[in-house]
Amino acid sequence: MAQFRSWTGDFKKEQRVSLVGRSRAEETRAQVLERTRKEREQRRQEKLQLRSATTIQAAWRGLQARQRHQAEVRRQWLACYGNQADTASSVHLAPDSGFLRGLCYFADITEAQDVQLLAAACRLVLASQQAAGAVAGTGPAAGAGGQAPQLLLCMHAAASKQQAESSLYQCQQLVALCLAALSRHAEELGGQLRQPRLGAAAAASSAIPVPPMVEVALLLTAPNSWEAALGQAAAAASAQILEFAIRHGLFAQLAAIAAAVCPEVQAAASGASAQRKAVPCGEALLTALTVRILGQQAVVTQRQQQQQRRQQHVSKVQGVQLLLCQPMLLQRLPTLAPAATRLWRQTVATLHALPASALSTWLHDSHGFDASNVGAAAGAAAALLGNLLEGAAAALKADDGQQLAAARQPALQFVSLASTLLALLPCEPFFPSSTRWAGADASKWADDDEDEGGEGQALLVAATAATKAARLPWDPAQQASQGVVAQLQLVSSGSLLRALVRAVLPHSSAAAGSSQQSGQLRQTAADVRQLCSLLQQLMALPGQRQRVLVMLAFSADLVQRLWFSYLRPAQAAPGEGWVPSGDAACDPGWMLPVTLFSLAYSSFIITAGDDELYTAQRPLPLTELYDPQSAGGVLALLKMALWHVLWMEVAPLQGGWAPEAAALRLKLKQAAGKLMGQLHDRCCHHPFAPTEAFQADALPGERFQSEMQAGTAAGRQLTEEGSGRAWGLLSFAPFLVPFRERAKLFQAVVAQERDRYSDMEIMHSFSHQFGSAHRFLPIKRTQVLHDAFEKMSGMGEALHGRIRIQFIDAHGMEEAGVDGGGLFKEFLEMVVREGFDPNLGLFKATTDNRLYPNPQAQLTVDNALRLIEFLGRVVGKAMYEGILVELPLAPFFLKKFRGAYCDINDLPTLDPELHRNLFFLKRYEGDVADLGLSFTITDIVLGVAQEVELAPNGHDVAVTGDNRLAYIHRVADYRLNKQIREATAAFLKGLHELIKPEWVRMFNEEELQMLISGGQQGLDIDDMRTHVQYSGGYHEEHPVIQEFWRALATFTPKEQADFLRFVTSCARPPLLGFQYLSPPLAIQLAGSMLDERAPDRLPTAATCMNLLKLPPYRSAQQIRDKLLYAVESGAGFELS
Repeated sequence: MAQFRSWTGDFKKEQRVSLVGRSRAEETRAQVLERTRKEREQRRQEKLQLRSATTIQAAWRGLQARQRHQAEVRRQWLACYGNQADTASSVHLAPDSGFLRGLCYFADITEAQDVQLLAAACRLVLASQQAAGAVAGTGPAAGAGGQAPQLLLCMHAAASKQQAESSLYQCQQLVALCLAALSRHAEELGGQLRQPRLGAAAAASSAIPVPPMVEVALLLTAPNSWEAALGQAAAAASAQILEFAIRHGLFAQLAAIAAAVCPEVQAAASGASAQRKAVPCGEALLTALTVRILGQQAVVTQRQQQQQRRQQHVSKVQGVQLLLCQPMLLQRLPTLAPAATRLWRQTVATLHALPASALSTWLHDSHGFDASNVGAAAGAAAALLGNLLEGAAAALKADDGQQLAAARQPALQFVSLASTLLALLPCEPFFPSSTRWAGADASKWADDDEDEGGEGQALLVAATAATKAARLPWDPAQQASQGVVAQLQLVSSGSLLRALVRAVLPHSSAAAGSSQQSGQLRQTAADVRQLCSLLQQLMALPGQRQRVLVMLAFSADLVQRLWFSYLRPAQAAPGEGWVPSGDAACDPGWMLPVTLFSLAYSSFIITAGDDELYTAQRPLPLTELYDPQSAGGVLALLKMALWHVLWMEVAPLQGGWAPEAAALRLKLKQAAGKLMGQLHDRCCHHPFAPTEAFQADALPGERFQSEMQAGTAAGRQLTEEGSGRAWGLLSFAPFLVPFRERAKLFQAVVAQERDRYSDMEIMHSFSHQFGSAHRFLPIKRTQVLHDAFEKMSGMGEALHGRIRIQFIDAHGMEEAGVDGGGLFKEFLEMVVREGFDPNLGLFKATTDNRLYPNPQAQLTVDNALRLIEFLGRVVGKAMYEGILVELPLAPFFLKKFRGAYCDINDLPTLDPELHRNLFFLKRYEGDVADLGLSFTITDIVLGVAQEVELAPNGHDVAVTGDNRLAYIHRVADYRLNKQIREATAAFLKGLHELIKPEWVRMFNEEELQMLISGGQQGLDIDDMRTHVQYSGGYHEEHPVIQEFWRALATFTPKEQADFLRFVTSCARPPLLGFQYLSPPLAIQLAGSMLDERAPDRLPTAATCMNLLKLPPYRSAQQIRDKLLYAVESGAGFELS
């Protein structure tokens, strides 16, 4: 093969050239097309680069040419009019003169000399006034004497159309340059901007540049300055100048001027002054231009649209909303107050439709922030939100139905904008977690039972999930403005929340709500979801939850308005009213509104007291809670919601609920379940509905029981994930389940726990850990409590096992008999009687002889807290073993068993007299200050009166009409919670060692009392007869037994209770019947049927064994007489 030498000197083979082209195997059709496309794209890019380079070069050459031309015009202008424009006169203000035209062409506002030339031109304009025909003026355009001077510059517009256009164009440029110069040098000229306005005449001779430039900008944008020349077209001329200024960054310029006129650090001082002597010229300029733009908004907007149609490239138009990005705007510039409402409405109308990402971009771009200031956008967003919050109540104020309807759209726009701003704002700098509702008025909420931080997590997830945009950046080292932080606390202002709720939810009564047409319901649903989403965001903010709830419940009347405006009509027409959200929350339409409704209603109940619920029937009439004539009402709605979310609804198979959907459902369970429980508790005390109204209508008993047993068999706890629907129902809404079913579950769980420990005892029968459970505990009858405390305090886990008692008599001898359970029952009864005896000092009795921990126990009894903790174990052991003890505990104390917080409504169960006095104070119509009360309370400690402060420096805080509710709640909180906090904690610690908290949270106070001491249903003789055991010769068909049952049936309820106490030591029957009594009830033959003296003896009982020893009486009457005598005399007890 031939070879040749290449140009590089290397030898290469000669390449063959095929004339048939490339073979198909080497390149496919698709590859050819792709290669062709790439080559075409490459050629297009090369042409584009060439055109771009040509354009850039042309622009650069044009810029250089313009600069050279401007320099030449400057040289000629200075030669003609002087270096200080001192040779210019009013003649040179004519449109065809080069004075203003040349100056506006070459002036560079960054140069100090040009700013002085601009000021000199403004002095000439002000000095050249029409001698006659001055037009009276008003407002900020007026001069110092209240007259608007007629400028010669404006009069030139009357000559011809061409001159009018030329004159207007020169005025546009002059105003734009003045504003640009003032904003560019705002910091340097701040002192001049803060000086009082001089007026046109004085400004014309002013030696400093700011006054003439301010006056020219004010006069040339005032419509009355053009009236003499243009007549009815004066407003259009003013709007044309304003539109030109807006296109050249007017609002960014005004924002810079505002920052210089009144720096934020001086805002508090200036706002504190009673009245300023004069308005600063910078503030007058800003106020006047803002008012004129708002007043001529339609004309300005029309000219902007025309300009956009004429130009292909339109500069970014800044809006009036840019002003509200200045921190505390109205506090710093109070003259803006008359225009505040229009400014507020214009801002929310412009920004409300922007999504979070677009609003974030606007905040970053429209202010020209330095990239090094990472928190600038967040600061502007915080200032914008703060100013909107400050002006919202006034902007949405409505005194009648027509105004209320007009306020609806602005309110919804504000809701949308505020929700977006809150989603963008970083929380910690502007809503620090340490911020709380300060002052005495806040005290009643400070000790609520709900953990704001923990419970707010579900709200936080649900509130922020809908907005996916990232929060604005913030430098942790940067300190947020304290004024803005204080302003942002208005998110929980009562006036703001009231205005929003009234505008969106106009109906507060059944009559008003009934007028709503069905066609409006779907729109109402969308509006309600939008409002509730914002309220949810507000409650998720650190430190705001409780105050927002209280304000919603009382100031905003959210419960009434949400019920009558939406929930009630939607409940009647669910197809129209329940509109699914269609987002990740998967809300069928009612979850979020019902959650907010429940939270506000619950807060109202805790705060207002039961008298409001029953007497004033607030927040809703009782007939709205339960209506037997219809399927509606609050209870029906709560049942529907809870039953759906706890039983009927099934999570998606793949991945389960999204985080926002799970958070919403958790909050609904908590809020609706709590409200349902509160209403159930109050209905138990003062019925307004039957018990069935609180119970699920379609609870499948067999399925429910099977799921409960499956959960307990798996060893899952009530609060564990995957514990089943039945456990979830009992955890969040136990009152949907009848009490009997819950009691069965309690006994089943406890029995399972007992069996588990019994198995452990067998497995560890030889270990030291459980060995003590197999030994008898020696207990001296003369010191039962002392020995019980000493022997049982260190048992630990063995307390769950079987404990046997060996009694020691007064002589130190062991009593005969083996403990088969009866002695332990007697032992528990003796410990309870001695330990809870008020004379011992560990517990006190209320006026109705109900027991609660003695607040002064630690001062009178050694080891008081340890003894109280031990008594908690004793009560827990009794409940654990199913032994009923006669122990009447105070309802407010029982409420703490389930971890609930006691409020003012529980005070009557502790001190009815104190509750009456506080109720008198609440309703007192005179001057509360005349009562001479302070935030203190008097305690009697060992016979000595001591004052306790209910608030910091409580001695110095007088109780007034404004803070009396705070005082009332503080007094109740001290008596019910703080005073016995340590003793209660000790008792519950002992109780929970055997009875887990989740086991008792499903019961209210009355039900807990029945678990401890038996039911209140009275003696069921048939049930007792079915489950009694006979011994000693008796049997069911025995004649004496037949007569006994006939005699017992003639007892009154009180006599039956006394008989039951005689036999079992407890006047109440077993909660679920005698089948569950331990040991079982038994009747034993005492004596012989052949013994003639046997009927003369009295019946006796061994309460430790629940055993009645009945002599063989001859008739029912004799049995009745002997039993009543023995019961009433208290005789006949003996030990078996």
